[in-house]
Amino acid sequence: MITPGVTRADIEAAARRIASRVRHTPVLPLGADGPGAGHDVTLKLELTQHTGSFKARGAFNFALSHPDAGVLVAASGGNHGLAVAYAARALGRRAIIFVPEVSAPVKRARIASYGAEVVVGGDRYADAQLAADAYVRDAGGLLVHPYEAHEVVAGQGTVGRELDTSAPGLDTVLVAVGGGGLIAGIAAWYADRPVRVIGVEPATSCCLAAALGAGEPVSVPVEGIAADSLGAAQVGDLAFAIARDHVERSVTVTDDAIRTAQLSLWEAARIAAEPGGATALAALVSGAYVPAGGERVGVVVCGGNVDLASLAAPDPPAAGGQAARGQPHPEDEIGLRPATAADAERLLALNNAHVPAVNHLGPADIAWFLDHASVTVAETAGGELAALLVTLEGPGSAYASLNYAWFVERVGRFAYVDRIVVDGRFQGHGLGQRLYRDIAGRARAAGMQMVCAEVNLVPRNEQSLRFHERFGFRLLGERVDDSGKRLAMVGLAL
Repeated sequence: MITPGVTRADIEAAARRIASRVRHTPVLPLGADGPGAGHDVTLKLELTQHTGSFKARGAFNFALSHPDAGVLVAASGGNHGLAVAYAARALGRRAIIFVPEVSAPVKRARIASYGAEVVVGGDRYADAQLAADAYVRDAGGLLVHPYEAHEVVAGQGTVGRELDTSAPGLDTVLVAVGGGGLIAGIAAWYADRPVRVIGVEPATSCCLAAALGAGEPVSVPVEGIAADSLGAAQVGDLAFAIARDHVERSVTVTDDAIRTAQLSLWEAARIAAEPGGATALAALVSGAYVPAGGERVGVVVCGGNVDLASLAAPDPPAAGGQAARGQPHPEDEIGLRPATAADAERLLALNNAHVPAVNHLGPADIAWFLDHASVTVAETAGGELAALLVTLEGPGSAYASLNYAWFVERVGRFAYVDRIVVDGRFQGHGLGQRLYRDIAGRARAAGMQMVCAEVNLVPRNEQSLRFHERFGFRLLGERVDDSGKRLAMVGLAL
């Protein structure tokens, strides 16, 4: 059977077209005690995509398919607008984004930060879409529709293609539904495959469930905590045509279930999902979808544009009245022992293999430290070297050189990680700056405190401090020698 409008070949072509512009986002299998309610669940962490949601895929595929379009116009509750603005800036084009009043202020500010013009176009998404349509009709520009454009749906379908590659053998994929572009693309990829694609919608705005029940797209009221991203009043015609044939059904969940799923992701794995991003998981958490025994379920966590303050809820009490915390895997338990020069050589080799252009802590550094400080190895029970920890004399005299590959693989996965220590002495290297930004962003998104320590042995200046302050760094202390050369500095980035 041919999928109406979008085929696997279209999605393959989209994947090739956008490969250099988007991230291949990770998957995360959940353990039995994770937020997957004890089922065999794999999360597709699409909230780690550029701009914080899957939308960058469709935006880039559309824009690259229309190379002559100088002005891109979109209506969006936030995430689609972010993606179009980001793609326009990357491709040197102008973007005008119409947003509804219900859109989150954090999303509007980020859209503007990408250089787009932001226009409030009414109370709800439908109003913003009408305003965008009128602008294109009267002033020109190319409209990038979030779920009625073939190129956008094909781009979103690359989420399914990646999930199929990274987690083969799934029985079911749960996908949050707004206007239907994401679920349509994923369903098009899995068409004629033995994989159930099931939509999950807020009970307060469930346009796909209503359309499937009525046999055609119908208008529904839009309310609830996920309205800024899943607030379409009517499913798109293209999305409905695909969903009618290739989506098994769409289940609905309450706002309370969405909030519970959102906090579960945060508390158990330090995954900061917005309400719309947590909606698919809410089907499992609430029992709206109950997998059969042995069923393998994929859950798309589709967005992470959330105010972290909204996740600042108290941890639920555990036995004995203590706050519940995640437990590390036994092989990730960290032990400490005295360091040797061989440990420095081992860590240098590990980091050079991961980011070879960065000037990591080396044997000469550790030899100096061994003579002047206490040096400790942080090593996992599984035998992985996590970091070298250095304690100098005096206030603010802490330093660490981290195994970056080990950190990047684990950050955000475990609630027991409160603080991470990062070697920040490579700010003069372009690759090092990108790595630092990546680590700083990951740590902040995971709700960690990030201790940044630096040993540079360069003339003291304010440039380094200003660089760190861009990431929320607060200097706690430093050591300099008699000539004014910095020996070490340490601070905290929140």
